[in-house]
Amino acid sequence: MARKKKRKGNRVLGPRYCKDRGRWQVVRIKVERVERDGETCLVDDAKYYYFDKRKEAIAFRRELAAANPDSPGPLVVDVLDSYELFQRDEKENRPRSVTVTSSRLRMFFQDVLHKPVHAITADLVEGRVAERKAAEKDRRERRHLKMKKKGRRCGISQEGVDTTAGELRVVKTFVRWLADKKRKLLEAGEAMEICNVRVEGKRNAGKVKLRIDLLFRQV
Repeated sequence: MARKKKRKGNRVLGPRYCKDRGRWQVVRIKVERVERDGETCLVDDAKYYYFDKRKEAIAFRRELAAANPDSPGPLVVDVLDSYELFQRDEKENRPRSVTVTSSRLRMFFQDVLHKPVHAITADLVEGRVAERKAAEKDRRERRHLKMKKKGRRCGISQEGVDTTAGELRVVKTFVRWLADKKRKLLEAGEAMEICNVRVEGKRNAGKVKLRIDLLFRQV
């Protein structure tokens, strides 16, 4: 039995870079009611817009999102784009640092990218931290088992607390930027609750040093 497609309402997608056109694409989708065989169906009507520069595509997307009554306030994906520009143009961070930070934030907020900014709550962040920690712990346990089979020693902690704590620091910096007095995209109280979220577990204090006897065994 075919699964019925769930309609998400009027929305704006992108910008996305199209290699075949060499331009940035923004998609505006409107849900329309259509009569088919005596029944009322919901159909997505998509319109595609193309821009030479990414900044132009982002600006156009914001205009469409603001004009869409189903999207109160800016979307998370739009704010992430603005934060990326802020890091690169105003703070003048290194390109590699900007890329890694944006990638981490998009992965962390992947479930709410096309929702309004107020969807970012302390409960959401706390839940995502637990999920990320569990996934990192599972990955490290598999790595330990693989190295153990090869007869090698791995001195990395299996808990994954440090990696998750690093991701959480990036999220908290982003949340403070949202709640800044210049922007006020997020309520100060909500931002404070998010900043109080902690990663449970013991952090790995320093790397495990190779003992002299183990060193001579590997030579």
